[in-house]
Amino acid sequence: MLPNCKGTISGLHTALVHVGIPPHELQGEWAKTTLYFHDFAALPTERDKVTWSPNFHCLGYEWYVGLYPGGVEVEDDGSDATTKQVSIYLHSDSETKNIHIDCKIDVRSNNKIKGMKFTYKFVGDDGFGFGRPWFVDRNIALQHLIHEALVIEVRMKPVKFPPPFIPDNPSQSNTLQELFMDEEFADIVFHVRGETEESETTEQGVKGSTMKFYAHRLILKKAAPLLAELSASSDTSPASVDILNVSSTAFKSLLRYIYGREILNFGLDTSLTKEIIDIADKYGVIKLKLEAEAIYVASIELTFENVLETLLFADAKNCALLKEEIMDFVERNATELLEKETLKDAPDCLFRGTLAAMARRNATKDVADKKRKRVANELSISELRREADSKGLDVDGSREMLIAAIKAANDDEVDEDKNKGDVENNQGENGE
Repeated sequence: MLPNCKGTISGLHTALVHVGIPPHELQGEWAKTTLYFHDFAALPTERDKVTWSPNFHCLGYEWYVGLYPGGVEVEDDGSDATTKQVSIYLHSDSETKNIHIDCKIDVRSNNKIKGMKFTYKFVGDDGFGFGRPWFVDRNIALQHLIHEALVIEVRMKPVKFPPPFIPDNPSQSNTLQELFMDEEFADIVFHVRGETEESETTEQGVKGSTMKFYAHRLILKKAAPLLAELSASSDTSPASVDILNVSSTAFKSLLRYIYGREILNFGLDTSLTKEIIDIADKYGVIKLKLEAEAIYVASIELTFENVLETLLFADAKNCALLKEEIMDFVERNATELLEKETLKDAPDCLFRGTLAAMARRNATKDVADKKRKRVANELSISELRREADSKGLDVDGSREMLIAAIKAANDDEVDEDKNKGDVENNQGENGE
């Protein structure tokens, strides 16, 4: 059955709806999905025999579960050979596999059966998913069937809340997609070459082949004006523009986004995601930059070896969300980082960011004062970006820039309300 079938209990649904901004302590609420494995007792009980669930949606991603009623073969599991365990595995079936979640899986019955809880970072589903070979004893499962069905509750929530702010692609709602790579009406052709290197015979030798990409000046002026300006000095028709030191894959991803198309397998290649951040920043396609940054943050694993390099990249490309992730890593590993002198060459922004990370963490621990209003310095980058976007402000900037812009907008709103109130009062006094 299709996951979005209308009028069916197994169709696409929204599990949680918040009207207004919930208190901070309630923002990490669990999203629950219930799966019914009907006629469970009759399902195959051989080892490694799987029963697949249909795909279901949760947290904006697509998932499915593999249930092994007779368990899976595990070497040296130490269990009694006469006792069978039910095994379960959770799989991601979304294009973007970089998913960092908390997950709980339980058997639902009148008497609560403890299942499993885990935190897992999906970076491409290898086919085995993530789960437990020892989920629940089969005999216990058989005693807690509901209308002959084994009822499984899968609950998820993001490890970090709020989730990264990813703006909508403004081109997805129009007909630009049909013009992607359209040669007939194109008035710009980009010749994209990869990295360049010095050569003995020429000043520059080109590493890799050259690829052509066709585009339309009118569309680029609206979506990527910096890219459109490159064709201004060309006297050919269509205008010919050379793009150097950019992979054809990254440039094609940029054009796909500009024309409202999905970037295929976005996030599976971390180095490509990093290159997309670079090219989107260079040509001012800011919403793509923010989306790529959020995906990059979800896919990388910070270590003592790569934290400085990642910080320098984040600082160079003004990636505030990535900086925030690094600051949290620094706070968690401050002692060892000092001992190793890993960050002795780090820029000054590190220390301001670390203080902000500590303020956010202390705010969440402030149990005695949960109801107080959180100040801007305690908000995450995602919260600041979401607030700025709601006010029509630029969302690409440092923490300090976002806070200043939001404060200025709030002050303007207060002044506007005050002026409006003064006008109404004057009208009332004049009997108007």
